[in-house]
Amino acid sequence: RSPWRLLQMNLRRMSRSRKRRNQSKHLGEAGRMQELSPSMEDYIEAIYLTMREKDSVRPGDLSARLDVSASSVTEALRLLRAKGLVTYVRYGAVSLTGAGLLAAEDVYYRHRMLARFLVDVLGVEAATAEESACRLEHAVSPDILQRFVEYMHFLAEPHPGPGRQCRAATAFKEYYLRKKASGKGER
Repeated sequence: RSPWRLLQMNLRRMSRSRKRRNQSKHLGEAGRMQELSPSMEDYIEAIYLTMREKDSVRPGDLSARLDVSASSVTEALRLLRAKGLVTYVRYGAVSLTGAGLLAAEDVYYRHRMLARFLVDVLGVEAATAEESACRLEHAVSPDILQRFVEYMHFLAEPHPGPGRQCRAATAFKEYYLRKKASGKGER
């Protein structure tokens, strides 16, 4: 399968799950909308990713994954518990509530879409894209993210003409590499 075909399939799958998450995004206890700081979003994303890898999540797992102190993890878990996003008992396992899972999936979706845009459209190296997506996921508005996703859909759709795929992303990558090689693409 071509990379564009794989991108198209992944975008469809992620868009379907995105629609489900949008219905109750960031709802905490008593159904109130939750505002989360970038740091708190990092914590719930780390819990989510660790839950996908292991049977149970311990505070030490989060400390290692986020490279923060145990006391920072404890404080974050207390705040997230107060918002109704995690269940946590001191020295015990951590888990996401239903609302926490929706919030974590939303953060993870933003991260994945931004990383895919950076890699697939702009040709950024995967490691750099992951690092940048981690910072961008907290700042990008839902409208801007949706435009990124729609642009990736546009690139993945068949277009009239030879090859029937949009060549804009490939042309941009080639253009950028030429500029970079000539030294004109650097600031």
